[in-house]
Amino acid sequence: MDPSEIYQTLDDSILLCYEDAPMFCHRYIVAFWLELSLGISVPEIKIEEDKIIEIEKPTWIKEILEELMSKEEKEKYPRKLVKRL
Repeated sequence: MDPSEIYQTLDDSILLCYEDAPMFCHRYIVAFWLELSLGISVPEIKIEEDKIIEIEKPTWIKEILEELMSKEEKEKYPRKLVKRL
């Protein structure tokens, strides 16, 4: 999938879902994927007493995604090129 294309498709959209356990949400995966791929920020927010509050996403999801994306990237390029990177 092309992250730029997905981002343009989602422009002016909100990724919304409800999870009983706030430590994992599929929305986090999409948000971190866009952040890592495009160098942007995708904030996680909640509304409390009519105020918008930005909350921290669980970093362990980002770490796993970074590792998976790194492995995928290495498989795309010849070993000599990857060693130089």
